[in-house]
Amino acid sequence: MYGLHLKSWGRRNLTLKEDVEQSLGVLLRTRKGEKIWDPNYGCDLVTYLDRTNWHLQLAIVAILESVTRYEPRVQLLRVNVHRQAQTVEQSAEGVVTLQLVYRLRSTGTLENMLLVA
Repeated sequence: MYGLHLKSWGRRNLTLKEDVEQSLGVLLRTRKGEKIWDPNYGCDLVTYLDRTNWHLQLAIVAILESVTRYEPRVQLLRVNVHRQAQTVEQSAEGVVTLQLVYRLRSTGTLENMLLVA
């Protein structure tokens, strides 16, 4: 036989939701230019997270554009970004929580994903 045959012994199969969330996690954590095969792949979230709240709005736009372009299995319905800081000084060091609400196109199932940065 010719060709490459891969076995999945010892691995568990991912559900559709797990597969999509893994894909979204990679997409959102990848900086643009990291992938040689597609320099536009990624989201550049790191550049927005340690800046002012105004920049968090740019992060939402970046997420919407990246997910729409690179994850056709989902329909992104809402992106919420919340910075957990009590003062202006803390806002540069605060924890940022991202919430993505999306629908799986193949099943119509509504899903929710949280990322903490």
